[in-house]
Amino acid sequence: MKKQKGGFQKIIGFSMVCCMLTNLAVPVSFAEETKKEPTYVRMDHPLKEENNWDISDELIMPGEAFYTVPKFEVTYDHGYYGQTVTNLYLKHVSLILGEEPRLYDSKLIRNKVDLAGLTADRTNTYNVWTTQTELWKKSLESAEMGEDTQKQLKAFQEGESTENAGYTNNTNTPIVLEQVRTGATEHEGTIYGGEYSSTPMIVGYTTHNSNCTIRFYEPYYTISYKELSEEKQEGMPDRYYVQREKQELILKTPVRAGCHLTGWSGMAFVDEKVEEGRTIFSFDWEHNMIHANLGDQTVTPRYDSGKTITFNANGGSIEGKESVIYELHMDSKNFFDIADHIPQQEGYQFVGWCLKPDDLDGSLVKHTENYDWVPKYRDDIQVYAKWKEKPKETETEKETKTEEETENKEQIPDVNSKDGQKLSGISIKKLTAGKKKFTVKWKKAKKSESVSGYQIQYSTDKKFKKNVRTKKCGKKKNSLTVSKLKAKKKYYVRMRKFRNVKKDGKKSRIYGSFSKVKKVKVR
Repeated sequence: MKKQKGGFQKIIGFSMVCCMLTNLAVPVSFAEETKKEPTYVRMDHPLKEENNWDISDELIMPGEAFYTVPKFEVTYDHGYYGQTVTNLYLKHVSLILGEEPRLYDSKLIRNKVDLAGLTADRTNTYNVWTTQTELWKKSLESAEMGEDTQKQLKAFQEGESTENAGYTNNTNTPIVLEQVRTGATEHEGTIYGGEYSSTPMIVGYTTHNSNCTIRFYEPYYTISYKELSEEKQEGMPDRYYVQREKQELILKTPVRAGCHLTGWSGMAFVDEKVEEGRTIFSFDWEHNMIHANLGDQTVTPRYDSGKTITFNANGGSIEGKESVIYELHMDSKNFFDIADHIPQQEGYQFVGWCLKPDDLDGSLVKHTENYDWVPKYRDDIQVYAKWKEKPKETETEKETKTEEETENKEQIPDVNSKDGQKLSGISIKKLTAGKKKFTVKWKKAKKSESVSGYQIQYSTDKKFKKNVRTKKCGKKKNSLTVSKLKAKKKYYVRMRKFRNVKKDGKKSRIYGSFSKVKKVKVR
């Protein structure tokens, strides 16, 4: 050990950077473009008595340090002549990787590991003879030291040593300090005393650690899928990260006719939860990854027999495709209504779904509000769209349709616009269900409001985020009937007043606030 002369050192000194809590992005060592990278809370990793100088279960992320925290001990032995020998131990004062540290990286790392990234930047400056002298002061008093041995003690106390005590992980990859294989004890000197100053009275020792075994990981590993087409792999997670924090991966269900997904083979270390339409993989370092066989993973869907519904558009399209398939879980609390799945075909009107492509009229499913129509002994259920040609629109219908489409796209001035021509609210007086229709009634506005008409909106979505239809009528009306609706379907209805105005020479329209939403289930 290199001795550095200096003043009296009472306790061990460490030149260490304080542990900081910092959000750091996980570096990626083998891909130029990545998905959104996770962040982690920085922490350092001391080897100390409390963890038995063993951190083999701790993941050391880039930017984090690992180092030893020495411990001072005093023990007592009986000498050859019945005297008490005091032993001073300063344990774990240094940590050295070793000339040839063992590396585990054959499967876990794609590129060659650069050990220069393990930066030796933690030092320990110490002197066993000036450490916690109050613990062994009585041993000094009873040592019966002569003048020569006192000079020897003083010489011991004037010296100090500096050793490497730890490293910072600057390799850009997560690592684990799996093992410190070697420990060595060094004799730091003996104080002699007794009648002839020749009896060992106080002995100093230090212990040192070296020859480390380190396991390296990539920041993330890839996930590939077996038995899935490229189309079904779209939107699937393609990687998982090596990190302490919990991760969740969402895998959409790849539907197979006549089968239900039961789970996935591969990535055996994750906690798997299969739900309707998706599977959730959840895992973290402490509970899942710590003893797992990490690396690039291939997963394969597992199936059991189960009912599915394939919607065949039969000349049209559904969700932009000729056919789509869904798992049918008849025991689920979420009812699956095939009437909610509407195909499209230019010039044709959708009539309903049929069970036989060669007998559309005879196999039309008329009641979809329960599962009575579902074949009991068939898992792969195919349904086919039935169409009828749309009647030609009259000029009046074309004008109404064009006006409704314009209203839905057009930016209408707000009721609080600068012209100040505000309209009061309105309420639905009565909402009555009929056969595939409903009738809404309201109280006409006062003439003083100069109302131009009324706008009625209805939707199957109570929040009016989708499937919104709009009707309008003149100011003399106080009711409107909406027909050609789906039987047994629930609709949400609201309305408001409007006034046609001119502003800056341009026609515009002012709306009042919407009424409260009411619901109706048509027959």
